[in-house]
Amino acid sequence: MFKTYGENNEGLMKLENRFSKDEQHEKNALNNVIDTAKQILADNPSMTYTQQHPIFSYIKIFTDYIQNQQAMNIVKNGRDNIQLGKSKYYNTVTSYYHEWEHVLLKDLFGRADYYKTDNLTISNAKDPILTQVWNTESIVGTISNIGSGMMNKHYYNSGIEKENKFEYQETNHMAQYFYPLGITKLYNGHHSVFAGMNKGEGHIKIKEVFDVSYLYNLFDFDGTYLYDRETNEKHKIYFELGALFEIGRVLLDHREVFNQDIQKYVSEKQS
Repeated sequence: MFKTYGENNEGLMKLENRFSKDEQHEKNALNNVIDTAKQILADNPSMTYTQQHPIFSYIKIFTDYIQNQQAMNIVKNGRDNIQLGKSKYYNTVTSYYHEWEHVLLKDLFGRADYYKTDNLTISNAKDPILTQVWNTESIVGTISNIGSGMMNKHYYNSGIEKENKFEYQETNHMAQYFYPLGITKLYNGHHSVFAGMNKGEGHIKIKEVFDVSYLYNLFDFDGTYLYDRETNEKHKIYFELGALFEIGRVLLDHREVFNQDIQKYVSEKQS
C-alpha cells in the first residue's frame, strides 16, 4: 500500500525527505540530469550559437541554486559559524564544500594541468560561478551599495551622478576556472561578486585555469555517494555538487562548446 502525501508544503517536505533517503531515486534523478545535458549538447538544426553555448546556462541552474541556497543559510544563521554550545561552533560553508575541496580537489596542484592567463573574461550575469559568501553584514553591504542606479548621496546632492556599478578589481576579485566543468570558483572577493551576480551585471577576469580531466579516472558519483577508485572510499556529497561533476564528464567529449581561449589551452595540452 502506497503512503499518501498531502499536496501542500508539509506533504512535499515529507516526500522530499523520503526521496533523499532512496538511493535508487537519486540515481534516477542523476540520470535525468545527465540526459538533459546530452539533449542540450545535441545538434540543434534550427540554431547556431554565436556566443555562449546553452549548456553553460544549464550548468548555471546548478551553480545559482548553490549560491542562493548558501546565501539563504547565511542570512538565516547570521554567518557561516553556527554556535552549537558554549565555545563550540560549526562552520556550514566549509562543511558544504568539504568533499569538493578536500576529496575531489585534494591533489589539484599535483595532478591538474595548470595555465596562467590574463584574457579570460567571466560574466557575472551569464557564466556559472561559485562564491563562498559567509557573512550577512557583508551580503547586505554589497547588495545595498553595488549596482546600477546606486549613487553616493554626497556627490548626487552636489549634482554629480556617478553610479557605483560593479567593477572588476584585480587585487580583490580572484578566481579559478575549472575545465571541463565549465565553472569559475572564487577564492577572494566573494561578497562583491555575489552582488554582481545578484544584480546581473559586471564581469571578472580569470588568471588561473585548471584542467581537471584527470578526476574522471579517479571518481564517480552515483546520485548519493562520490566513489574514490584509488582508496575504495565513498563520500556522501550533496546532489547538486555531484551532478556538476558528472555534467563535466559529459563535457569531456564536447570541447567545441567552450570558448576559444579554453579550447586553445586544452588543444595545446593534447597536441
